Amino acid sequence: MSLIPSPVKLTKSLSALVATVLLATSSVVLAADDPTKVAQTVGGVLRVVQPSNGDPARLQLNKKFIVGDDNLYMNIIGVYHVGSDDVAIVESSCGGNGCPLNDNRFLTISPKGNVAVSESFMAALGPENITQDGAVIRVEFIDQDGRRKYTKRWVFANGKLSKSK
Repeated sequence: MSLIPSPVKLTKSLSALVATVLLATSSVVLAADDPTKVAQTVGGVLRVVQPSNGDPARLQLNKKFIVGDDNLYMNIIGVYHVGSDDVAIVESSCGGNGCPLNDNRFLTISPKGNVAVSESFMAALGPENITQDGAVIRVEFIDQDGRRKYTKRWVFANGKLSKSK
């Protein structure tokens, strides 16, 4: 019995090692490019910072903190171009089944990196439908009250948030 592996066994081992490294590396790259955590805007890079120590999530624009609350989780739902600005929709939640509502906000981001944050609006589930008509962004959420499900509609126009029927 030889202690030196045959060239065939060595090649198979190296192939398995290379495949494992490539798979792990591609997973890291995909996680770093997750569109719910990082988005390019006219004002710079919008990024969700999720601390690993259990502290609440925070939102950064160009590495400056702009939005944070007591919620543990935060996602960028989407970024929409309105005039010379971008409008991002961000949701956050405390997580788990004890937190039935997501806290949502619109952020208007200027090319200079100035940010205006709308008042928050709540929904039980993520957005069902988002449409943009010029400077108007409409968001529909499927919500629930006990066993009954219904649609909540919100409109963001001219920097103002309103509930729609």
